[in-house]
Amino acid sequence: MAGASPQATDALMGQAVFERDVDAVLELFEADGVFIDADSGVAVRGHEQIRAALVTLFQFKPRLEGLPPTVFVAGDIALVISRWTLELSGADGEISRQSGTATDVMRRQSDGTWRYVIDNPQGVALG
Repeated sequence: MAGASPQATDALMGQAVFERDVDAVLELFEADGVFIDADSGVAVRGHEQIRAALVTLFQFKPRLEGLPPTVFVAGDIALVISRWTLELSGADGEISRQSGTATDVMRRQSDGTWRYVIDNPQGVALG
């Protein structure tokens, strides 16, 4: 289930990625939500495409850490800006690190929870 606030949903995302729980991550997205791949910049839409992107990412045993996000809310829409670091394990055991500042959009659902509409891990650095 998604969080009761944008901050809670952001924290649930970190936990789900840490646990490599694809279904838990998908639960945090609206059905037609968009995830932008941090490496390629390719936007994928909907749970099926997001699942495929996550399965690929989770092969590298990601470890995601982030600072508490900055959140701006206007009605049922939230702009969520969060700094993160990600460690990935290569097939050879080599660890690589990435970092960025995500710029995400969430929407309050009819049940009061918040879900991602757009998850853009690289924010304005993309492109």
